Amino acid sequence: MDTPYKTTTNTYLHTSVPWQQNILNDFLKKTGIHKDASCIDTGTGIGNNLSTLLKYCDQVAAVDVSESALKILQERYSKNLDQITIKKMDARYLDYPSASFDLVVCTEMLEHCLKPQDVLDECIRILRPGGCLVLSGPNYFNPAGIVKIIRENIYPRKTWDAWGNHDAGIENFLTSFKIKKWAAKLRLDIINDRGGDLIRSWLPFFRQYYKIIDCYPCLTIGRRRPLKMLMMNYFVLARKRIN
Repeated sequence: MDTPYKTTTNTYLHTSVPWQQNILNDFLKKTGIHKDASCIDTGTGIGNNLSTLLKYCDQVAAVDVSESALKILQERYSKNLDQITIKKMDARYLDYPSASFDLVVCTEMLEHCLKPQDVLDECIRILRPGGCLVLSGPNYFNPAGIVKIIRENIYPRKTWDAWGNHDAGIENFLTSFKIKKWAAKLRLDIINDRGGDLIRSWLPFFRQYYKIIDCYPCLTIGRRRPLKMLMMNYFVLARKRIN
């Protein structure tokens, strides 16, 4: 996608934390999707979403611009390759006909694109009317955003996240409000939205304990306003209007 991300990022650095897949799982339940539905995971990376998606869809298309990430994906899902169609593809130019998929998933990817709106336009193009779109991205409408701005000015090569956990690559400054605004512009009906990861956004010195707070079964703060708009990640489930 014309970014340093596809050549310089270390694809081994990040795997999906449990709460992210919990949110995706909850969203998929709300869609009422059938096993024979067509599904694509755009910007799939090393395939963090695939184990969850395969619970709901018999076949999943997995596309990414990074060849090294897709190789790792193939190794991780070597026993499921009959259910996964893997393609190296730029998400701005998806080689699929319009209205091809019942479900389009685009999580933790838009922040790494120079023109995220182009990617969203493609996601909507390949989504069938009445189909569902799952979006997510980092939310910097919180103290972590201030840290990110400072770090990017002091350490310009470490622009991935607020804490400098990743080498090089790019990460756009997104907020929950911007992600929700994108969804509204695309003429989508928002079914649900959710925030996740309180620790890294507000209590950075305790971020190693985020799983205790964000994964505790009885805790639902990620569903509640205004907290869900202020957490480190923001997720949207939306449906494409038929007319």
